Amino acid sequence: MSAKTSITKSIYAPLTEAIKRTEFWLERDGALRVIVAAPSLQELRRQNPRGIFNATPRELQGSRKPVRGRRHYHELRMRLADWPHDAMNENVLPFMLCVISGQADFRIGNYVLHCKVGDWLCVPGGVPKQDGSMPHFEGDSTGRQCDVLWINPFKGKARGVQCWICHSKGQEHFKKKEENCSIGNQFLAQLINGICDEIQARNSSEVVAQLLRGALLLMRTEIAEGNVLFGGVQGLAGPGASHDPIEEAKRYVTANIWRPMTIQSVARQVLVSTSTLTRYFRERTGQTFVQYLNEQRVQLASELLRETDYPVSMISEKVGLKYGQLRVLIKKEYQCTPGELRAQKKTGNK
Repeated sequence: MSAKTSITKSIYAPLTEAIKRTEFWLERDGALRVIVAAPSLQELRRQNPRGIFNATPRELQGSRKPVRGRRHYHELRMRLADWPHDAMNENVLPFMLCVISGQADFRIGNYVLHCKVGDWLCVPGGVPKQDGSMPHFEGDSTGRQCDVLWINPFKGKARGVQCWICHSKGQEHFKKKEENCSIGNQFLAQLINGICDEIQARNSSEVVAQLLRGALLLMRTEIAEGNVLFGGVQGLAGPGASHDPIEEAKRYVTANIWRPMTIQSVARQVLVSTSTLTRYFRERTGQTFVQYLNEQRVQLASELLRETDYPVSMISEKVGLKYGQLRVLIKKEYQCTPGELRAQKKTGNK
């Protein structure tokens, strides 16, 4: 064992043990107990009609204050807005967190989520949440304590995941240096983003639980091998930091053309805000994101129609469209139906 590995394992032992604990719970339960945060209590209830959550209303005391002057999409983190009177903020990056001891209350939008040990919370980008300046308690906090494991991707000169533990005891809320580290692993950042997307699509599924177990194991392995950025991610972004979300978005579309996707979900994958991706996508390509996505899908579908004998229904699935959607787009682009386009191959009129 190298000196670097030995020192890192010693320093981050509490964080490693916390990650192990969550891995054990996932293995024991076989599925993920997760709540996907929504911007409002009304939306939370709509997304979870069976009421698998414990939430109480809490109206915001102040107004949303957008963060100004952050127009460059290569910044390390992008805080979109603050609620100064409510000690809340809104970020472009998703957050995942797990209660590892005690019972915790999380302020989200206009409500409070009440979580117990082993509960996971996914906070998508753009959803208002506590800013970390106050303990995770509502009402009388006397004698109460809780510990929470946080995980979120970051982007700067390095790309990876930051993880830390926060502690709430009575009126105190704090973090410890040895329980806060950043892991410069691009695949891990992509994996956490993908898990957040899958959670929103499938919620408490065994598939998501397995993916999260893999991510936690990878995090723990990276820490054990000393592949961490000491002192968090501060200072990683600078004049030399570069990040081209448009090219990353294009690559993501090509690799995931069969998936349902929106500009919001792609923005999460490339770690920028929806508004930033929307603006730069039009500036760089002359198209909206939807126009570009449909163009790529129609192009691939036309190639498959002309060069394969796959059923049209299968081709629709392969390009992420329903049959009716594909028919409309093919008709608009080629002034013919998918069947007529395929027939052109047989007549040699391509």
